[in-house]
Order: sequence, then C-alpha cells, then structure tokens
Amino acid sequence: MKKRTRDRHVRSVFLQKILLVVFLMFSFSLSYAAREDSTKLVNFTVKSESLNNALIKFKDLTGVQILFNEELLGDKACKDLNLVNVTVDVALGKILEGSGFMYSKVDGVYVVKRASEQKDAQVKPRVFTGEVVDVKGEPLPGVTVIVKGTTFGGATDVDGKFELSLTLEGEVTLVFSFVGMESQEIVVKDQKPLRVVLKESSESLEEVVVTGVFERRAESFTGSATTVTRKELLKRGNQNLIQSLRNMDPALNISQNLSFGSDPNKLPDMDLRGTSSFPDIKGQYTSNPNLPLFILDGFETTLEKVIDLDINRIESVTLLKDAAAKAIYGSKAANGVMVIETVRVQSGELRVNYIGSLNLEMPDLSSYNLCNAREKLDLEYQLGAYEGITPKQDFEKTQLYYHNLEEVEKGVNTDWLSKPLRNGIGHKHTLNFEVGTSELRVGVDLSYNNIEGVMKGSKRNTIGGGFTVIYQYKKLLFRNQFSFSTTKSEDSPYGEFSEYAKLNSYWRPYNEDGTLRKYLGVGPVLSEKVYNPLFNATINTTYKKNYTDYTNNTYLEWNIQPGMKLVGRVGLTNRISGGEEFLPGSHLKFINTAEDDFFKRGSYKQTYGKSFSVSSDINLNYSHNWDKHILFANLGANIRSSNSEEYIHSAVGFPNDKMDNIIFAKQYADNSKPTGSESIDREVGALLAVNYSYDDRYLADFSLRASASSQFGSDNRWGTFWSAGLGWNVHNEAFFKESGVVRQLRLRASMGYTGSQNFNSYQGMLLYNYFTDDSYLDFIGTYLEGLANSKLKWQQKFDTNYGIDVNLWGRLNVKFDYYRSVTNNLLTDITTPPSLGFTSYKDNLGKLLNTGYEFNVNYLVLSRPEDRMSLNVFVAGTSNKNKIKEISNSLSSLTSSQDKEAAKSNKPFVRFVEGQSLNAIWAVRSKGIDPSSGKEVFVRPDGTLTDTWSALDQVVCGDTEPKLMGNVGFTFEYKGLSVSFTGLYRIGEYMYNQTLVDKVENAQLNYNVDKRAYYDAWLKEGDNVQFKSIGAWNKPTQATSRFVQKLNEFDFSALSIGYDFYRFGFVEKCGLERLQLQFNMNDIGKISSVQIERGTSYPFARYCSVTLNVNF
Repeated sequence: MKKRTRDRHVRSVFLQKILLVVFLMFSFSLSYAAREDSTKLVNFTVKSESLNNALIKFKDLTGVQILFNEELLGDKACKDLNLVNVTVDVALGKILEGSGFMYSKVDGVYVVKRASEQKDAQVKPRVFTGEVVDVKGEPLPGVTVIVKGTTFGGATDVDGKFELSLTLEGEVTLVFSFVGMESQEIVVKDQKPLRVVLKESSESLEEVVVTGVFERRAESFTGSATTVTRKELLKRGNQNLIQSLRNMDPALNISQNLSFGSDPNKLPDMDLRGTSSFPDIKGQYTSNPNLPLFILDGFETTLEKVIDLDINRIESVTLLKDAAAKAIYGSKAANGVMVIETVRVQSGELRVNYIGSLNLEMPDLSSYNLCNAREKLDLEYQLGAYEGITPKQDFEKTQLYYHNLEEVEKGVNTDWLSKPLRNGIGHKHTLNFEVGTSELRVGVDLSYNNIEGVMKGSKRNTIGGGFTVIYQYKKLLFRNQFSFSTTKSEDSPYGEFSEYAKLNSYWRPYNEDGTLRKYLGVGPVLSEKVYNPLFNATINTTYKKNYTDYTNNTYLEWNIQPGMKLVGRVGLTNRISGGEEFLPGSHLKFINTAEDDFFKRGSYKQTYGKSFSVSSDINLNYSHNWDKHILFANLGANIRSSNSEEYIHSAVGFPNDKMDNIIFAKQYADNSKPTGSESIDREVGALLAVNYSYDDRYLADFSLRASASSQFGSDNRWGTFWSAGLGWNVHNEAFFKESGVVRQLRLRASMGYTGSQNFNSYQGMLLYNYFTDDSYLDFIGTYLEGLANSKLKWQQKFDTNYGIDVNLWGRLNVKFDYYRSVTNNLLTDITTPPSLGFTSYKDNLGKLLNTGYEFNVNYLVLSRPEDRMSLNVFVAGTSNKNKIKEISNSLSSLTSSQDKEAAKSNKPFVRFVEGQSLNAIWAVRSKGIDPSSGKEVFVRPDGTLTDTWSALDQVVCGDTEPKLMGNVGFTFEYKGLSVSFTGLYRIGEYMYNQTLVDKVENAQLNYNVDKRAYYDAWLKEGDNVQFKSIGAWNKPTQATSRFVQKLNEFDFSALSIGYDFYRFGFVEKCGLERLQLQFNMNDIGKISSVQIERGTSYPFARYCSVTLNVNF
C-alpha cells in the first residue's frame, strides 16, 4: 500500500463538523415545521390603511395563508391598531373587528367572508378541477394555479391535472402560470372541469438551462448546451440513461466495444466533442481520461452510478459543451459536463405512480460467418492438415480425418455459438409516492432493476430508493434528498464467448447418453487436446461483484429579497464495494497443471473497497431588471474531500468446487501477498459568473473560477479558469419583429479555459514504501516509489465556439456550432535516466488540437392540438478531427517500443507523431497478394516495392474518427398513440478488420475459421485472391493496408410505440389518473460496409421491452 508523508487524522474531525452542521440545519428546520401558525406571537401596527392593504401586510408579516376577495372588500377601511405579542388568531380578529367581515379556518387557511355568511358555515366547499396542456395537447405538470388576489392555490400533477377546494361564493378568478408560458386568467362560475391551454411566452422565458450550480435563461445564454427531457429519453429506450443519450446528441460519442458487446457489467467509453487526452497505455488514469464530468443533482458522481440510475427518476439531462457553458466547473470540465436532474416532488394530495417493464434481450450473431462442419473439414483436408511427416503420424492423422468425417456424415454440426447463450428476460419496477402542500412536501421512491444478459448466468440486479423532504418557511427553503442503491453483478460462468466461437462444428458437446463431454477431441494441426468450455459452468465457477452507495444531499435556500438568493449545499456519499472470483481445481484453466502443483489447483480472489466523499458549496445569486437591462450574477465557493481504499487477497489450492471460500485456501498465490491501494483528494474553489442582457438583444457572459487541488505539485496548487461569451438576438431587432417567418435568429460566440485532472493521486508527490521482507539491525527500511514534481499543474483546454440558432415559421429549428479546442500542458510521462531508478514521471508536456462542427435540424411537419396530433422529423450530425501538435520525449520513446511490438504482432499499434491524429491507423501500404508466389507486396514510402514488412515503412492508412456521424428519425402522435424512430449513421470512418486477420489469414486450423478463408485464400500459383495461404506455419500478418476498410453504416437504433388511454372512461372508473403502455426496441439491426465479428468476448444483443405506467 502506498504511504504519504502527511497525517490524515484531521479528516475525521473535518467530517464530524460537516455532519454536525447538517444535523443542526435539519433539526432547526423541523422545529419550525412543527409550530402552528395560530400560536405565533406577532406585533402588528396599522394606521390609515384600507382593509385590503392591512390584510396583505399582515399576510406578508406572518407568512400565513389568508384567502379573501379584494373586490368584495372594496375600499373598506381598517381601524388603526398597535398590537403587541398577540396570537395570529387574535390579531386577525382585531383587524376584521367592526368591518362586517369575519374569518374561518379551513385546512390551515384563513378564509375571510361577510359576517352574515358565518351562519352558513356548514356549506360544503366548491371543488374546481381541470387539466392544463400546451398547444400540442401535452399535459403540463407543475403549473401554478392560484386564486387571484390571494396566495391560495396549488399545482398541477404529472398529468397536468389540478383540484382546488374553495369556500368562496360567486365568481372566482383562477390564475395559471408556468415558466416559459404566458400566464392565463380564467373566471370560473360553476364547477365544470376546465381544460386550459397555455401558449409559449412571447417574452424571453421559454427555456432555462440547468447548469448544476444555477439556472440560466436560455434566451440570454451564449454557451453551447443541449437539454434532453425525460419524455425524450424514454422515447429512445428505457435501458439506462447512456443508452438513450446515444440516440439523442451525436456530440456525445458513445463507442460500441467490439469485444465486450452488450455485457451488462461493463462500462461504455465515451467522449464529448472529441478526444482531449492521450490514451491510457500505461494505466496512469483512474478511468477513461476522456470521460465527461457527471453531475447528479448538483454533486459530482461516477459513470457507474449514472448507468445504474433508474431512468424513470430523471427529469432532464443537460450537456455543457463549450467554455461559456462548462467553465463554472473549471478544473474538471475540459471533457464537457453532463448535468442530471432528478424529478422534484410536487405539492398536492397523495399520488402514487408505478412503472413496470418486462425486458427481453436477444443475442445478435449476424456478424459471425463461420464454417459449418463439412466446410471446415474440407478446408483442413485441402490445406494438408491431415498429412503427417512420418508414417506413424500420417496414420494417426488419417484416422483422425475419418473419425471427423464419420461425425459429419452422422449429421454432427454443432452450433457452438448458441451453447452459452439465451434470451435474457429481465424486469424493472419503479414505485413513487408524493404528498404535501406548498410548505411541506414529502416524496418516497423505490426501484428494482433485474438485467439478465444474453450469456447464461450473467446478470445485474439493482435495488434503489430515496426519501425527499422539502419544507418552506417564509423566505427559507429546506430540501433534503437521501438515496441508496445496492448493485450485485455476476459474470457468466461459461467464460468468454470467443472460447465457443473457435470450436469446430464437428465436435459434439454431449455424449450419446446425454452427459456432458469434458474432452472434445484433437486439433488436426498441432494435435493438441481440446476441452469443452461448457464444463466450467457446472463446477460452481463464480465471478461476482457488488457495491452499496448511500448519498445524502442537503440544500438550504434563502430568498433574501426579490432577485437575491443564497443557496448552500452539502453532499455526503459513502460507498462500499466487494468482489470475488472463484475457480475450483477442476476448472479447465488448471487442466495442464504440473503434478508437483496438484494441490495448488483452484484460485480465489477477493476484493474489498470503500470510499467516502463530502462536498459543499455556497452560492449567492443576484438578478435585477431595470428598463431594458437584465443582470444576473453568481458568487460562490466550494470545498470537497474524498478518500478511497481497496484491498485484494489472492489465494490458491481449492481442490473441491464446494470449497468456495477463501478460508479453505492452501496458501496465497505464488509470489503474492495481500495488496491494495488508497487515495485522498481535496479541493477548494471560488466562482464568479455574470450575465448581462440589453433589451434581450445584446448578450454577454463571463465566468471566472479559481481552484486548488491536492492532485498537483506544491508550486502549482491553484489554477484559474475563465470564459467569455457574446450573443446577439437578431430576431428581437425592430426590423425583424414584424417578420412572420423568422421567429428566432441568435448568433453566439464564446471562448475560455477549462482543465482536467483525471489521473491517479499523488502523481506530483514524493512517494515511498517500506521493505516488509527484510530488515537491518531489527529496523525496517524504506525506498522511493515515485519522484516528486512540484511543478505539475493543471491540464488546460482552450475552447472557442461559434454558433447560430434559427427558428422559422415556428416549425423549423436549426442549430449549428463550429468549435476549436486546444489542450495545453497535456499530462504525459517524461523518460528519466535508468540511474534514477525510475523509468518516467508525470509532467506537463504536450498539445492536442480538436476541430469540428455539429448541427441539429428539427421540423414540425404537422400539428393539430385538438387531436393531440403532431409529426416531427429530425436530423443531427457532427464531425471532429484531432491532431497532435506537441509530444514529450517519453511518447517518442513509447512509439519506438510500440514499433518493436508491432513487428511481432498481427495488430496495428498506437503511434504518437506530431501533426497526425490520435485516431490514425498506422500500417504498411500493400499492393495485395502476388498470384505467383502467394506473398504480400508492400509499398515503401518512396514508392518502391518489397515483400518484407518493416515498421519504418508504416504510414497513416485511415482514421477511426468518422467524417460525419449523427442520427435521423421522426416522432408521431395522434390521440394518445405515439410512434418514434431513431437511426444512427456513420460516414467516412476507417477501421482495421481484425476478423480477417484472426479468423482468415492467421487462422489456427485447429479451430473454426471465417468462411472467407474457405474461398478467398491463396492455394496455388495463379490464384488471384485477397488473402495469403492460411495455416499454422505462416508468420503473423503485421499491420497492412489490406485490412484497413472504409466503414459506412446505418444502425436501426431505437423504435418506440406507446398509447395513452386518456380518452377511455374506464381509467377514471378504476380510480386511475393515467394509464399508459409503451413498447421499446433498441439495436434492431445494422447495415454496414464492413463485415467484422462484433462481440467477441460477450455478444451484442437486441433489446425490447413492454412498459406499463399507472398513476393513482
């Protein structure tokens, strides 16, 4: 375990203080919640005021709810009063004394009425109901509904419905208001259900951008950001958030791993607007160095937690792309930011929502093109695999051939690909409870997700839940969110899928009596024994992992005055993880174990980890409007601390498959002992953000963040990051205002610096360790483990962005962005002389350039709100290029060592060359196979030909970054029916077809091969074919342009069909507010110009689900 020279004992004291503060804040808020308004003692003075004004002042002073009709009170005067230390009830009685009015209290609300009406106090209250929708007929949840002239009211539920109970008689005016919509007043005379349609506001309030720190008006925002709603996510699939986002914004490039396929226990790789860091060849990073920063409800989180997050809990996701949008996160924002907001608890009567899904995963083996039993046997015979060198060997091989031929003639043609696979049937459930008033709201949610992978035995189960309390007292708003999740995952005991894909079809898995065969046969070339991988699944082979996460986020908002708000937040996260890997002694891995090591067969690996983080920030928001000026400013500070530990124990000696606990081990693994690692990271920072808008035409943004981190050298703890943006709302100019065509035309430009620090802790510190197996005079010694670098500083990324947003006729939306980013002070390894005892240390030397553009076009073809009918088509795309501008001497040295490895390998290797792309495919150019000799003809850089491969002749033969990629699709809705489709396209990408190398040209004849080896490989002089002669005697085919292929593909990615039963009376008769059914299908099929095996370690899968959504 690594040790540090500084003590860590202050950590516990610091955390205790934080917890104490949170506890006191919570207790303080609850103590206020428990008090009754009617028992408060108040002081109230009024002189020469109307009764209307007196009641308004009293309501503002006490914060109690008072319902009265301003028109009914008219100009009636209130007598002068000077009340000291009286209760609310007494004070209100004094105010109304002699006025001819009295009050009654209904559900905590004071209702003022004429004194003559008091005798009719038993009159039942009037109940007003209805629903609020937008112009498309979609329900609007969270719309505020109040009685004009009062603060009494409520809000619409998730289906846009509301219910108000009033004791007022006569006409009542209800006011409906919602962010981004025009407020509407409706005079109500009777209790007939209302249907209210709110239109988009003509003012600049139609959208807000959620940044995770504060919310910004979209109309005045100069940054580049994409916001996706929960409804849009669910139309692209309900597996998880990342799967749905893959179909939304192409700027977020979520790559499909050709090895891991659809493994539910593997995390995807992704980048936002290209690669910002060098690949992690030496394992120096804690995770993929190009991952964006993930923010969940205002606090930093991990990709794994995002993957396991219940997608039904998500309210919105915002991708912050350029400096003006992401610079508020400073030191961690270089790769972009993903801001996730969960559903907020709404006020109203008790609501229960249940969402249940039945999911089916089906293996997708369409990319495999293997020989059947007869084809493989014929190929082996043609290539002389059954010809021996000696008479004895020739006899044995002939016998083997006829044995295999006999099996083929008997009809043996085993589909080995299907043996470890299944149709995985899983299910997920979400149950949510909400209840509360405008002052106190409570929400409880529970979720369960069972994922059954397509490989037998692979699964992932997640149980989650949460408890939310929101309490508002006058100008204070307290919110506390507690959530937990526990995930248990198991990898398939059947092993890797490639173990089955390589088996010959003339081998049968079972004996004639139905018992499993452990020994399959002999390979025809090397005469090696081949065993049945199905056997490993019958002996208690175990691959398990689990983690439990507890998170508590506390928020306190103080609305100091109109336009000024102070927000404090504290987040605590505790995580405990574990894992075990058990291979009994009978596992095929130990089949060739030496007799001396017989009792060491079997292995057990146990891991245990824990981590804890605390994060806190405080932000002061100020906004002010005067004349044509709008100013927004935010001043904040943050502090964060996290620590983690992990322990690993590896043991051997488990002869029995029932001895599946480490206590049965014979000993630790050879040359092994308990190992582990630990890390501590701390950071502090300050933030200033300012936005100015003049007449909603001319816009300006500026942000400045200063951060300090323990990750960096002692001389460079602090880093400063800034951004500036300008915008012009051309559509608000006088010459455009009367245009019926151009509804929006905004020009944007921004630039700024952000940073990243996604690498292991202590890279800038002097590290040492102890000698634990030797001593001198009974004293143990220490040795250096890492060099210090006091100059190590932030990796900085300078972004520039130019964008335009256009809306024509209110139907056509076009968004286009061009960006250029330069990563400076790139973190790389510096080679050191061997005499120092270290090969390298971390420093800032390197520069990387990314340029590209992205666009999004959305057209509303048809809209008929009265029938809830609409048709929308969309297309989006992005193109990115990167180029290495500068590299360190260490990377130059690494390129040389990579070239040496490439000479012995049949795969292309990464090379770092200034002026070239990180995604370049390096290979030697080829003219093809010489028909006369069967040898490959290479082209040197000077144009001369040779049949000898050399690493010095490698050139760039393609780039794995597509010239253009994106999505295209449509959404259609009609009277409750909804249909949507999304397809993904990639154009102009290049890839190295490793299948043609491994399964054709370098195929091992002992095992199955691709069918192309059967008909397109060189056999004799004059053959004009694509591949060299195959067989075990050939040398590996080094990286060659013959296998670099241009990839153009279209992926039928997502289909969704849903129906809302809002028009059917049985829904209400069953006591339901809403009933919906939805069918989703993902990864339906693919059209590709390259045929390559996909999912070699774990196959890809097609996914479909049926979802039921019920609101009670």
